[in-house]
Amino acid sequence: MNSAIQSNSKKQQAVKLKIAANTELLAADKSSTSDALFQMQVEQIICNNLSDATFGVEELAGKLFMSRSTLHRKLRHQLDITASDLITVFRLKRAKELLKTNLSLLDIAYEIGLSSHSYFKKKFARQFDQKPRDYRNKDCK
Repeated sequence: MNSAIQSNSKKQQAVKLKIAANTELLAADKSSTSDALFQMQVEQIICNNLSDATFGVEELAGKLFMSRSTLHRKLRHQLDITASDLITVFRLKRAKELLKTNLSLLDIAYEIGLSSHSYFKKKFARQFDQKPRDYRNKDCK
């Protein structure tokens, strides 16, 4: 049980490091053409719907013409991440890009589909280990 928790924690940390290093999350291990096509479709659908606050796992699964459980299973198998976490990763990655602009934090939160400014700050800090304002002041100048 303890090793499973440690393994899960290591996997989450690896995903966090990939994002922090600005590498493409979906570029990793595209072992087959169908896997690569699926991953490109997922990425395109998520990116096209980032500003939609109602976009979630159910909508992603629907656009891919599959059930939530099938989507979950495929993403877990190919990327070792849940659909919800993947959507959040793409949203926060986009927020990181938007922090380099003059948009307010509230506008950035709306732009990435989060209706709460405080929720955005909390998610960003959890993902990147710093507050959005700190990231903007330190890394974007």
